[in-house]
Amino acid sequence: LKNIIDKLHMMQTRVSLFIDDSPDMVKKTVGIGNDHIELYTGPYAYAALYHQHEDAITNYHDAYMQALSQNITINAGHDLNLDNLGFFVKKLPKLHEVSIGHAFIHDTLYHGFHKTVRLYHHALNNITND
Repeated sequence: LKNIIDKLHMMQTRVSLFIDDSPDMVKKTVGIGNDHIELYTGPYAYAALYHQHEDAITNYHDAYMQALSQNITINAGHDLNLDNLGFFVKKLPKLHEVSIGHAFIHDTLYHGFHKTVRLYHHALNNITND
């Protein structure tokens, strides 16, 4: 993987590794040259459907803390939406990016662009990423 990442960097391509919510997975990314990690949030989103946000966030927080301790830039994504995004980002406040593309497009088709932007802004209200 390191050789592939090196080749991608020669083409001036940013590399983010899409990984599960595991501190061990984070540790495996150290030293191979990726620019970011992206935590796969599908299991969190599924648990959030059943109002189990608190239970589901523990592994993500542990992986997040491991990444911060290694100075790894952290992204997150998959099935994040208006219902679960705010809680997730409040618990992991130093995320660099979140992928909300699918939900955003869906919400835009339903609510219109301007209202959707306002709704996502509201979901992220008072959240800062220093």
